[in-house]
Amino acid sequence: MKQFVKKILGEQFCHKISLTIKYIRGLKKVVTKRTLVVNSDKVEKIEEYSLKDKHVFCGYYDLVPIKDQKMLVHVLDKKGKTNVREIELGYFDMNDNKYVKITNTKAWCWQQGSRLRWSNKSKNIIYYNDIEGEHDCFREYDLEKNQIVQTIPYALYDIDPEEKCGIAINFSRLQRLRPGYGYSYLKDNTMGQNAPKDDGIFVVDLKTGTRKMLLSLYDLAKLTDDELKYEHYINHIAFSPDGSKILFFHLWTEQNQSTWKNELCVINIDGTNLKILENEYRVSHYDWKDNMELLITVIEKPGEKEFYCYYNVETGEKVRIENKNLKQDGHPVHAKNSKIFYSDTYPDENCMQQLFEYDTERNEYTLLVSVFSNLRLNDEKRCDLHPKLVKDANQILIDTTYKGCKRSVLIANLKDEIKK
Repeated sequence: MKQFVKKILGEQFCHKISLTIKYIRGLKKVVTKRTLVVNSDKVEKIEEYSLKDKHVFCGYYDLVPIKDQKMLVHVLDKKGKTNVREIELGYFDMNDNKYVKITNTKAWCWQQGSRLRWSNKSKNIIYYNDIEGEHDCFREYDLEKNQIVQTIPYALYDIDPEEKCGIAINFSRLQRLRPGYGYSYLKDNTMGQNAPKDDGIFVVDLKTGTRKMLLSLYDLAKLTDDELKYEHYINHIAFSPDGSKILFFHLWTEQNQSTWKNELCVINIDGTNLKILENEYRVSHYDWKDNMELLITVIEKPGEKEFYCYYNVETGEKVRIENKNLKQDGHPVHAKNSKIFYSDTYPDENCMQQLFEYDTERNEYTLLVSVFSNLRLNDEKRCDLHPKLVKDANQILIDTTYKGCKRSVLIANLKDEIKK
């Protein structure tokens, strides 16, 4: 019956109706329940960073935005145009909660921002993606000099820990095929090409700015789609802790369709030893536990069977975590000792999202924070918690929309006695 109704009314229309019903139900609960619930046994305090009539958010969960008590953020007018072409970059001085603007960028999206990050090597250097002329680019910005000190003519998804090279992909193609994760400022010149030979994953030398292809979409596509019937693209790229490998998701979708498939891949940074670790089930999110193991959220059946699973990148061995509380997709990140990870959930029937801790040795799940999610911001503008762990400070940052129908950042400070 549901499929029949979708066919008559259209999938997008039915999706909007579903979100509206869920939002109304959530508002009823908010009348009698708090929009922010904290486990005081585990969390010492919650700090909030926001600006009046502004969206404030950090971005994706794989980048830690805090360094020397400065927190990098993206800022956007709440009452601005629906499709904003440019966003502001800045930081909060966490000593006095003062906001300082840095610059603007035209290369950004709701889920991953501009891939804004701190340098691992220099105290005053930040990195982000931008648009220059008719191409995207990567900027190195010196906060002390208050100026751009280097521009590379390719936007980067990730940078190796030693900051010698980065990985570039086609963010315009990514945005077209997976809205909310790429950049919409420039036209996708590969439109109409299911698996172009001159597009794919590139390694970029951060010293010279030159790039070379690591793997083409054509070569990837031929492994699963010999007739090239589907549109192929890349998302979710992350260097291993030692910088010797990258993981990435290879995705494909039928043209003009919302359904898609993917596979989990790992390859050496020199282009050797490509491995497909998962192609039976859909993979969703990731974290490097160490140089040998990945933690992946896996979707066996969308909306029905979802689980967390460790993958050994050398042997391909899979170890599924069996716990009744880990049956939803989330964004995992490991603590310093790798025995504990933190993750989150999508909004439940009461529009509440959960941030939790999981101890892999004790098989112990602990809820840390439950927070209201405003479903008026949905689809590519939705706000996932995207937990970002500041390991040395034992702080967890989350992006939220729990009040005012705008984004703000909450920091959960964990108690000293449970620091691990």
